[in-house]
Amino acid sequence: ADQGRALIDAYFSNYGWMMSPVSQPYCVNVLFARAYAVPRTASIPEISALLALFAIAMAGDGSLGVQHASAELYELSLEALHLHDALNSKDIATIEAMALQSCFLSILWDGDDVQKSWNYAGTTVRKAYGMELHRDPELQGMNEEECLRRRRLFHELASLDIWQSLLFQRPPSVQYSVASTALPHDTMETLRMDPAFFRWKYTFCRDVLIFIMNDVVCARDPPTYAKILEIDKRARECLVPPNLQFVDLQTASTELILQEQCMGLVTELAICRLHKDSFLLALEESPDDPFQHFAGHSVSTILYYTMAQLKRLRFLTTERPGLLPGLKRTWEVVGASLSFLSTFLRCVNVGPTAERAYMEFELGCKMVMDQASGPEHNAKLLRRISDSRQAVLQVAPHLKDGLRQTLAKMKWDGPTGNEPVAGESFDFALGYPLGVRDSTVSGVGSSRSTVPFTVNPVGSVYRPELPPMVEGFRNDGNLTLPSVINDPYLANYFSMQDLSSLERESMALMYDSDPGPTPRESFPAEDRGPRYGH
Repeated sequence: ADQGRALIDAYFSNYGWMMSPVSQPYCVNVLFARAYAVPRTASIPEISALLALFAIAMAGDGSLGVQHASAELYELSLEALHLHDALNSKDIATIEAMALQSCFLSILWDGDDVQKSWNYAGTTVRKAYGMELHRDPELQGMNEEECLRRRRLFHELASLDIWQSLLFQRPPSVQYSVASTALPHDTMETLRMDPAFFRWKYTFCRDVLIFIMNDVVCARDPPTYAKILEIDKRARECLVPPNLQFVDLQTASTELILQEQCMGLVTELAICRLHKDSFLLALEESPDDPFQHFAGHSVSTILYYTMAQLKRLRFLTTERPGLLPGLKRTWEVVGASLSFLSTFLRCVNVGPTAERAYMEFELGCKMVMDQASGPEHNAKLLRRISDSRQAVLQVAPHLKDGLRQTLAKMKWDGPTGNEPVAGESFDFALGYPLGVRDSTVSGVGSSRSTVPFTVNPVGSVYRPELPPMVEGFRNDGNLTLPSVINDPYLANYFSMQDLSSLERESMALMYDSDPGPTPRESFPAEDRGPRYGH
């Protein structure tokens, strides 16, 4: 019993901040109490749900023995439902068990098997429809407690299904157009945590993500550009909870930081998926100056979001590196961002915008190489990023040379009065194809040693807001020396013993001073051919 209660606490500590198809009070007072009662009073679906929760709780442990035990618990959960004939069950606990099993598959998703987690989430949604969870329980005369339980379960399932569909770019099973189930009105008492993140998640899925998936990503006919801008506006107007607007990495709780970072990843990937086809069209039709294309807003938006994401995650790896394992699917989203930058750089590789994008691209590749390790990250992602990097270098080797020259011009007066020598400590990441020294660059990649480095932020930590209508980076993106020096992740790779207080302050202030893209007043409304017909 003690171990079972400890696993429940571990689940809500490690994963409850992100997904909560069942509340903590319900787990403890109903599932746990009935399963460990003498005699046992828990139904088979309730036992299955508890076993699935135990499996998730153990899934985050890196040791092979614990992961094997986690998989065994998951299999036991499946067997219990099989014995109960889950597909014919009318017990809502069956849906709760299947929802937790879907969460388990989502957490331990293997990049080589994208079918399993997406398929099972869709099956669970259909089962929920069969039990009429899409109809608001208040209309069916249910009591307040049961209404809250059913609403929470339906919207957790819906958000999981849509998130999986967004990742894999496949049609979602949930359709809000046929659902009347209201959002759950959870409180600190009913959920045992701040419900603000969950309200944002359910609202963003219902009001934004489902339209991106149905009207753009999975649409039979290409949308008009006006439709894309309409959804873009809706995404930017989705309110961010006050407690997640300014999160200080030094003082905020782990739960709050993870929620804020997860919210950023979901928003950034959603916006990039929304503008993807328009982004590619602008690069294809106007490779010399895609920002002047009628879809130039999409190019600017994707550049802004991908670079803001990479910068934010680099800051997180410096300040709170231990939190990254808690952010599931981080590296898949980062990989998508690097693919966008790679595509842009292969088409546009001259000018300040290309230089800035290339710097973020190189630092992003380096970050993935350093951080994306462990059993849940196979070599497939690293190979894909390595191929993207090599493709950029083949088309635009001058970008790498330009960044090397910029780094070589830097000079520091450290506490010893010595200045680093160009070509020794500054070429921190330009001579590697993801960890392997590049023999074509003389004197590069000779050392990977680092010096511990900490930034003490001044005021609130950097967090990019959703940008206004933007035109682009035509007059922005200058690769100045301060913009390189001020990056804490980059600074961690310099062979110096300390930084001056002015440099420390400058690094911290950088994350509060990014102006983002410039406003754009209007967009062309004329017909742009069959792909974007009006």
